[in-house]
Amino acid sequence: MKKLTYRVIVESDKRTGTNEDAFTAYVPVLGLAADGDTIDEALKNIEGSVSAFVQSMREDNLEIPEDAKEQFVVATAQVTV
Repeated sequence: MKKLTYRVIVESDKRTGTNEDAFTAYVPVLGLAADGDTIDEALKNIEGSVSAFVQSMREDNLEIPEDAKEQFVVATAQVTV
């Protein structure tokens, strides 16, 4: 069995409707997102989403996307206002 690694981006967020503080984790290459009350909860939830998504693709004999590690870039932009 092959182990796949996906880039996960976590951002602080507000829940729609309640405007409560939350965190959203997303996997760009798969187009998946999940939220949680904490970073750990958001990461746990996205891991479950990724697992279910990949398993479903495998059961349907579809090609499972892989993240291209050489494309990872994390940067910040600073502006003066």
